[in-house]
Amino acid sequence: MQRAAEEAGGNAFDKIRALIPAGRVADENREVLDRLHRSDNAGMHARLLAATLQRQAPLYAQALQQGCDEGVFRTTAPLAAAEFVLAALQFLTDERIYPWTQETPLRRIRAFPPLLEAQFGAEAGSFDFLLAGLLQETGPGGDLGQADSAGD
Repeated sequence: MQRAAEEAGGNAFDKIRALIPAGRVADENREVLDRLHRSDNAGMHARLLAATLQRQAPLYAQALQQGCDEGVFRTTAPLAAAEFVLAALQFLTDERIYPWTQETPLRRIRAFPPLLEAQFGAEAGSFDFLLAGLLQETGPGGDLGQADSAGD
């Protein structure tokens, strides 16, 4: 993920756009993730989520700080903002932890951009670019295809 952020260059939104796919590992690690979600691996799963948060949050915080410097974000605590958003995202999009209804993924996807804008003090519509990618990833059963973003 660090490499993706560095190679992205550009503004804060360019870095965020680069970080998102770099942190996804579901497609390459489905078997490992399936094992992690077994009840006897709950402790390991929680530790992996915590480690992922510790690795990813500082990278997002750098992009948020850059956005503050550029005047597109207004947050006094970029690291805390990144931690809260990533922790909520990890938990609320993990269909094996959180019970899903057919409507749940779409409701959360649609709410995500305005929630980020509020959290980061960004202009309305700034994160609408996320909708296209998230809506495409939503499977027929509402599965986001989300993985425990363990990649970096």
